[in-house]
Amino acid sequence: MKKSFLLCACLVVMAFTLTACGEKNNPETTGTTTGSSTEDSSSTENGNNSNGTGSVGKDLGNMIDDAGDVVDDAAKDVSDALTGNYDTYDHAYKYFMDQIPGDSKNYEVRNNDKDLTDYNSGSMGYHFELHDTRKSDNSKVGDFYVDSTSGKVYKAASGSGVSEFDFSTLK
Repeated sequence: MKKSFLLCACLVVMAFTLTACGEKNNPETTGTTTGSSTEDSSSTENGNNSNGTGSVGKDLGNMIDDAGDVVDDAAKDVSDALTGNYDTYDHAYKYFMDQIPGDSKNYEVRNNDKDLTDYNSGSMGYHFELHDTRKSDNSKVGDFYVDSTSGKVYKAASGSGVSEFDFSTLK
């Protein structure tokens, strides 16, 4: 899908480029000069339009680059979800908050560390301290870890250790 989108974008840019270049030899857009240095006003107007077309081509190229970045980011998110690999804090945070059922705005992450944390004898993950903002004391729901290789979410047990967390318990 990414390759076909990129191909279509290139074809659009090429079409704009050919259209802009095609006006240079159009007899209607070339000005006529007399013995003095006067210029036909239609030549100036069309010349400006031709230059504007080049600007549009650059703008279109920037839009295509931005669209390619969006496609890359979306592909990365899908890849993370399928493989369970979360190599950045931001990807893990987005995944974690998306798992909360209902309105995730009722919860807030505090005391987070954006570095990988050893949470269970060599298991590395990102730490999130989740608080319920619906309660007057903003009570702590618990300490959670998103495993950086499996993508599984674990909750720290009251004593020691962790257990895999089932988000359906959050209501």
